[in-house]
This record gives sequence, C-alpha cells and structure tokens, in this order.
Amino acid sequence: HTVMNYASVTFSSRVLSALLLVACSAVFATAQQWPPLPDLLANSCLRNPLTCEPPPLNISQFSTVLVVVAHPDDESCATGTLAHLIARGVTAHFVYLTNGDSGTQNTNITRAENAAQRQSEVRKAVQAIGGSGVHFLEYPDGDLQNTYDTRGKVVFYIRYYQPQLVLTWNPQRHVTWYKQGVEHADHRAAGAIALASAYPLSHDPLYFYEQILGGVSPWRPSEVWLFSWAFNMEDPSSNVFMSLSQSDVNQKALSLFQHKSQVKGTLAE
Repeated sequence: HTVMNYASVTFSSRVLSALLLVACSAVFATAQQWPPLPDLLANSCLRNPLTCEPPPLNISQFSTVLVVVAHPDDESCATGTLAHLIARGVTAHFVYLTNGDSGTQNTNITRAENAAQRQSEVRKAVQAIGGSGVHFLEYPDGDLQNTYDTRGKVVFYIRYYQPQLVLTWNPQRHVTWYKQGVEHADHRAAGAIALASAYPLSHDPLYFYEQILGGVSPWRPSEVWLFSWAFNMEDPSSNVFMSLSQSDVNQKALSLFQHKSQVKGTLAE
C-alpha cells in the first residue's frame, strides 16, 4: 500500500501567494496506488507543472478530516487548505502528538509554562479557521517515538472520528531542509505514526481490539495527504494542489498569528 502517486498538478498565483505566506507550504500526496508506467511517462504535468491543468479536486467526498501532527503549530502548514475544506462543510479535528514544551527560544520560561502557552495558542489558531476537536497526547517535544502504544492512541481517534481524509507530515528524510535548519525529527515520526495508524492498524479490528470492545468501529480513511516544509513543483509525488480564495488566505494568516510565541510580528504588519 503505497503512500504517494504521480498525478497531474496545477498552480496559480493565488496558490503561490498562499504557499509563500509562511515557510511551510501545503504540498500533498494522496494515499493511492502508483499508476501504470506508461501513464506516468505520458503525463505532461510532470514536464510542465506550471501550465498543467488537472481535473478539479473532488472534495465533496470528504465530510471529516483528521490532522495528525507533532507540535502545537504544525497545522499552520495546511491551514489554508483546511480553511478551504471547512468553509465547504468539512469537519476538522486535530491530534497533536507532543505537548510542545521545548519549542521556544525563550529561556525565561519553564517547559510546563511553554507547553501551556503553545496549547492555548493552538486552540485559538484552530478556532480561527473553524476547526473542531483539539487533542494532545502529551509526549515530550523532541523525543516523539513511533511506538505501538503511540500508534494505538492515534488509531483510537481515527476510529472515533472516522475521517475520510487524514492530513499529516511527509515522513521522508529531507537532508536539504536539515541544512536550512527547518526539519524536525518529530515531524518524520508523526508522519510515520499517522500512516501506519491509517492503515492497517485502524482498519483491521484485531489491532487494539480493546478499542472495538469499547465501542469504536474499524475504519480506513480513503485518502492521506502529506505536507512538507518546502514547496517543490518538480517533486512528482506532489500531486494535490488546491486553489485558495482570498478568504482562505486571510484565515490562514489569522490562524498563523495566533501562535504569538512562535511567530514574530503582528498580522497588521
């Protein structure tokens, strides 16, 4: 069960303005199967991604999306897309795997105080785009491990909310981004945890069978979209590009600047 498929991509100035709003960009890959090789080679979008016009996204298939990320601000990489989905009736729930206690340059604050501040900020950030449930698994920031126990907790939320779509980090290692100082091992761990939880763990009932006895049902999301820090039009695994409205961009900005401990400046600036 592969994670990414090559498909046609499109791009517009509205998308560019949204994606450049913050360093991280909403570049996604869907959890589908690889297309046949002849189709891949014939896909002109791989050669001319800036001029390609793929079929429009069918977002009517989604009623619920579950965002599974490492830290209480990681959702910012996809808040434009989430605002777009939520405005069209999709319910969005959020699972943060760590408490965010170490993510700061401020040495005049304790880890507990930092975690409390960041969690308060992310609740406001989610509210700014119309999101719903926010959950914290409270693992220490910087030491997220892809363990069976951690996957089981994510499996519970997948089974409980039954999302058609899961959004999470791309778990691939990106050496270039490490050189730029923007990659985080917790991000890769979060993506790997979410992917394993989406399938097969949440789907097959004998995994974490105690959850089934407790009243939740097996569930398999129809798609998983992966996002990353860097935006690379030449990456053929980036196959979902969403044209954002000005309202989507405005909501993304409003949500981003709720993270006052993480973002310099103000929205007005």
